[in-house]
Amino acid sequence: MKERIREYSTSVLQLDIRILQRHGLHVPGRTGVLRWDTTTTAVVLSLTGTVQIELNLEHASVKNEFKLTYTETRIGRRGWWSCPVCGRRCAILYLQQVFGCRQCSQLHYATQSAGPRRRALLKLKKLGALYGADPDFPCRPKWMRHRKFEQKLRQAEDALELVFPGGF
Repeated sequence: MKERIREYSTSVLQLDIRILQRHGLHVPGRTGVLRWDTTTTAVVLSLTGTVQIELNLEHASVKNEFKLTYTETRIGRRGWWSCPVCGRRCAILYLQQVFGCRQCSQLHYATQSAGPRRRALLKLKKLGALYGADPDFPCRPKWMRHRKFEQKLRQAEDALELVFPGGF
């Protein structure tokens, strides 16, 4: 049987517009530095409608200019990258040979290769924060509505049943 080899979105360098927005680096005229690790940094220069990024990798330096698009929301505007390969609107650009969206880079999410039990375990891990210190007496976060909390508890119970059929 042939083994499928997939590359996942978490294994490549990501350029997330939400991080730039959080630090105000998408505003025209602003500059800043992004760091991924000790050997990978990027100098960011925002212009009107575009962002210039000089990426300093361990072995090379690459200069790119990316187009920004915006959508209106109830509380302001949300920025998006325009994929340099296909023009699709995306929040994250991935670096392989060139920057591109997840589809153009042919990347997959790790959960796309996970079986039902593994996905259930991941869901339990994600929902685990709701349980607090004691899983027997989960406590509702004060910001969460009761109906939503009950829905999350049902999801956790379904995931537990899938991972441990018949109980512990």
